[in-house]
Amino acid sequence: MQLQSEEQEISKSLPPALKKYIAAWAKWDYHEYEFGYILGQELQAGPFRVLIWRVQTRQNLSLYPLLSEAKIVLHCMLQGNMHCLFPGRKTKELIQSHYELFYIPRGRNELQFEPGLYESMHIELEAAYLTDIGDSYPEIRGLLKSQLKWGEPGYPSVTTGMNYVAKNVIRNLRNCSKQAGSLKLEMQKFILELVSEYIAGLSQESDQAFQRTVPQRKTLVRIRETILEAPNIHEHTIKKLSERFAISPTALKSGFRILFQVSLGTFIRFHALTKAHYLIASTDRTIDDIADEIGYLYRANFDQAFKRQFGYFPATVRRDMGTSIGNGTEFI
Repeated sequence: MQLQSEEQEISKSLPPALKKYIAAWAKWDYHEYEFGYILGQELQAGPFRVLIWRVQTRQNLSLYPLLSEAKIVLHCMLQGNMHCLFPGRKTKELIQSHYELFYIPRGRNELQFEPGLYESMHIELEAAYLTDIGDSYPEIRGLLKSQLKWGEPGYPSVTTGMNYVAKNVIRNLRNCSKQAGSLKLEMQKFILELVSEYIAGLSQESDQAFQRTVPQRKTLVRIRETILEAPNIHEHTIKKLSERFAISPTALKSGFRILFQVSLGTFIRFHALTKAHYLIASTDRTIDDIADEIGYLYRANFDQAFKRQFGYFPATVRRDMGTSIGNGTEFI
């Protein structure tokens, strides 16, 4: 897929400051214009293609993705919000820290930007590849049957927020240094992990649909997504969340409990510690660094909170990287 601009090009020389954004596996393409720049990266690997676009503009801007054939796309909006205009004047908003699986028709579509910096990852998936995945994973097969209509551009598309697991998968995908066949296998693993997280997000959204209506429901859902994106007991206090989202502390506490069947404090603490468990078991970062990331200033407090939730200390997980999360109640 190419991003076309109607503006006159100034330069194709990549500035040194942008080199840090280039993935080791990527074939990249840079274009500079009076409005700003477009940096595209691409990996073609058989049944899928990974593209990362970074766009900076100083003015309102329209770009025109050109597809030679229709594609099924897993789209992850990493920075900024933009609008996609499909043939027939159907408009879709692509929201930061959200992802979705949808159909893009062949031909010339339109992306609309306001001044700012944008970045998105766009994974094109062959229909046969998705079918193969669905044969092994019933939940993915169910998504394809119930959510995806191959001939309807951009619809239906169910959007859900990216949690810390999805963000970590994307980070690992971008930083992947493998080559040739090993690279393809590793990318397939990342794509499957992303699709699986997306499915889990849709399941949670569906469960919420049956919850009773409460005042400021949309705000409460946004707060929940914000917490899941980067849970932190220090940053996600009732005071800070109420100020950030313009909701009273009373409405926040009572509405959250009614809508999600769990207190806000319990939800934050559970997911902060669950993220810590995930990072301890899947990375080589120090436990002190991970505790600090989720808002614990003192290691002793983190260790005790961790043991209360899981029944063992974080050092136990580090000694046995295969330990699975257990003993904790699941909150959606």
